Amino acid sequence: MQEVINSFQSFFSNSVDAFLECDRQQKYLSINPVAAAWMGLEPTEIVNQTNQELLKLYPNNAAVKNIISQIDSCLQQVFITGKKRLAIHEVTAADGGIKIYETAYTPAVDASSNQMRVFGVGRDITRHYRWQQQKTQQLRRSNHLLWLNAANSPLAMVGWDEDFRIVQWSKRAEEIFGWTSDEMMGKQFGDLALVCEEDREAVSAIELELATGNGNTSINRNYTKSGQVIWCRWFNSIIRSGDTFTVLSLVEDITDRKRLEAEKAQASRLTAMVADVGIAPG
Repeated sequence: MQEVINSFQSFFSNSVDAFLECDRQQKYLSINPVAAAWMGLEPTEIVNQTNQELLKLYPNNAAVKNIISQIDSCLQQVFITGKKRLAIHEVTAADGGIKIYETAYTPAVDASSNQMRVFGVGRDITRHYRWQQQKTQQLRRSNHLLWLNAANSPLAMVGWDEDFRIVQWSKRAEEIFGWTSDEMMGKQFGDLALVCEEDREAVSAIELELATGNGNTSINRNYTKSGQVIWCRWFNSIIRSGDTFTVLSLVEDITDRKRLEAEKAQASRLTAMVADVGIAPG
């Protein structure tokens, strides 16, 4: 048994993860060197002290103020709800840099005293967090450039989130459909009187296909704000970002082309009818 205890204590002291244990009064029952370093202190300076006592003992320690403000709210929430809490902590390192720890606070009931304690385990995710931030910034820059380009495009650009709510509505979209960006932002596809009744079933099938993560192209009739019916070609693409996706629709107004096609078809039918009359037996 003692060997098991010694092994655990060795793991606790030498782990690269941060460990801490608090009682309901938020007194530290145990803390390992990594978690103590969050405050710029040694474990022996923290154990048996509460957060408020540490603030009084080290009033000029910026690291103590910084991390206690983050830990304190997490402990309070766990003790109030009795549920696990996951948090991201920004910690000042010894070299003055900032480290990011993903920390799980888990409640546990002491069998002997029937009192709740909270265990905190924090893992350094600084590199992953910074990488994720860079990727997010790159995506935002790319989207910004995309929308700048859309402002000068003959195609309308409409962006939808994964719940098919409009998140982008370009200037050209305003010109084609008549609704402004302010009027359309946040509207869900099903809330819009945008698709002609005759085409709604086909467009609903297209929406279901997009929901599965597959882009597509369609031609259908749409209403403008004034009630005019126009023909549009929709080029729908899926843009993925982590576990989520955005639908990007490029829309071409092909009403004039459809009208010309209809006129040509009508002219062809009239020509054929004339020809049939001309060769009919007398």
